[in-house]
Amino acid sequence: MSTFYLDEVLQAQAVRDFKNEVGSTRAEPYAQASLYYLEATRRYAATMGHSALPCFILLLFGPYIAFAGASWNLHPVVQVLSTTLPMHYHLSDTKMRTTVARHLGLLKKAIGTLEKHYRDLSHQARPDSMPYSQLFPYPMFFTCHLHGTQQNFKYSCQLFTEKLVFFGLLVSMDNICIKFVHQYSQQVHSQCASMGCAPALLGFESIPGGWFMVVMRALASDYACLDSFQASDDCLGRIKDQLIQLHGDGFVHGNIRSTNIITLKDEMKFMILDFDWAGKISKTRYPMNINTTEIYQPEGVVDGALILAGHDIAMLDFICYSKLGDWVPVM
Repeated sequence: MSTFYLDEVLQAQAVRDFKNEVGSTRAEPYAQASLYYLEATRRYAATMGHSALPCFILLLFGPYIAFAGASWNLHPVVQVLSTTLPMHYHLSDTKMRTTVARHLGLLKKAIGTLEKHYRDLSHQARPDSMPYSQLFPYPMFFTCHLHGTQQNFKYSCQLFTEKLVFFGLLVSMDNICIKFVHQYSQQVHSQCASMGCAPALLGFESIPGGWFMVVMRALASDYACLDSFQASDDCLGRIKDQLIQLHGDGFVHGNIRSTNIITLKDEMKFMILDFDWAGKISKTRYPMNINTTEIYQPEGVVDGALILAGHDIAMLDFICYSKLGDWVPVM
């Protein structure tokens, strides 16, 4: 059985799907509940750009309970919010009892928040006929590292459709770049910025769901990636010197690729970007699912391996010589 709670604008606040067991029917509960949400909100998604139509999905099958969330961006998105919880735990398992109680308590509070959202939505905003072409993330302010004050901003555009990287505008009309990631080294970014080879880091915020919002000063449009032209030996030498200095300070970058290094057309200044994998030497490891088939990786680069200073240098050497022939650097 599945139940919808719909307010006067017919938006779902929660979807519940009950099954005796997984596989007891021809429908898988998570997929079925996701389709229920899709069908309940499909007609409003293109005309209600003022709301992402958020909804909770509660799955109960056999002795298990699971929680998921659903919303609309340009496409419907459904994501599991926590691990599936067993309800047939032993009475002495106080940790699991507490975990279940916390999940249910938080769900109750969250449903109340959704109810308020839809009540306010029905009173303040009515469906319109203007479909939206872009939805931006909800954070619209950060605490500035330079002044310790709250800075409000507006999004202007998304740089890449497959990445959560955006341009924005401060109230002061200064251009900024906003990036959302699960992993990032604030320390290494700040270190490179102090060396003059990274954009100024303006803000770094931890937001729900294991995300970080990184706010940096936007660079001028006359910068170009190293993959778009052959940089001079002098420019590449200065980049290597900065990497060696970074290593001497006890840090590694971990992802030195031609797309992560940009330089002015006159090559007088360059910037290193993308500090998602960066960190301290001898402590920072590569994440899961390293691409070793389409992107050159030095010997020893595998999931979970320590990121070595030599890896950074080998990656830069590959950039230096890859356009000159089929030379492959050896560590």
